[in-house]
Amino acid sequence: MSKRLTLADANIYYFKIDTKNCDTNRYPLLKSDEIKVSGKEIKEAIITCGILPRDPSLTSKYQRSDEIKFKQYLIKTAIDVDVDTDMNKEYLHYNFDNLQHLDSSEKGAINYYMGMFFARLISKKVFGVEILVHLRRYRMLGNKVGLLGKEEPDFIGMDANERVFSAFEAKGREKIGAGIKAKAKNQLNSISSINGISPDPKISIITHPSKGTKYVECYIEDPFEEGTTKIELNKDRLIYEYYLPVVELLDEIDDFSNNHSIDASKKDEDDNIVREARINGEKYEVSMPKKKYDWVKRFKLTENATSREKIKIEEIE
Repeated sequence: MSKRLTLADANIYYFKIDTKNCDTNRYPLLKSDEIKVSGKEIKEAIITCGILPRDPSLTSKYQRSDEIKFKQYLIKTAIDVDVDTDMNKEYLHYNFDNLQHLDSSEKGAINYYMGMFFARLISKKVFGVEILVHLRRYRMLGNKVGLLGKEEPDFIGMDANERVFSAFEAKGREKIGAGIKAKAKNQLNSISSINGISPDPKISIITHPSKGTKYVECYIEDPFEEGTTKIELNKDRLIYEYYLPVVELLDEIDDFSNNHSIDASKKDEDDNIVREARINGEKYEVSMPKKKYDWVKRFKLTENATSREKIKIEEIE
């Protein structure tokens, strides 16, 4: 029995995983063949998956809440819920009734986003990665990285303590085979070190329909090989590029709340800024540490959209 995906915080869903070369003692959630996620975790991934800093040279009006609506529509178009009454579980399931009438380029766009979305979800829930920034976008904003060529991973991540770099390659496909696994592995192995240290972990995640059931399944592999190229990243800029869109969303919710244009409320805690807003029928909670929010606000943009005036994190810690 199938039903529509809804994202109440307490809703519990499952999706399938298949792993290779992963350290299951270090990452115990990978010992099972499935992962449990809540509606709250799905919404957090929608907020933080593929968020892009706004180009300050653009003058057109842009709303972060519209971005969330778009991503939510993508997820709900591609995925519904299959209820397994025997197991008393609800599985995330590809909705091919919605997808079958799309052409190949439209399906490709949805599969691409599905790959990014589940990589974001898994990177945080399984691997403890808090910050995840698209490497190509980081470079496009004028930040220097180093020469990697065409083969490079999608994401660079950092743990919650902002001390350890990680690398993730995300792909979404209707079918999975040896070729796409090898390509993802090669992209990850283009990096040997970030700022002199090997990325830890270095993981490829390929999202696809499982055979037979069409449940969402993620193939997760640690390539278990040394990379080829050393790169250097500006840690502060990476952190800034990740948190800036979140700050913009928090400010936007305040603005909307003041104008009574959406149902929103402030629920600040001792050390965190917390906002709740109902966006496209779902209740979202957006939060971040007050110190981090203040730091992003102080990280000034110069007139040149690709140049940043750096304020070190240590100044506020």
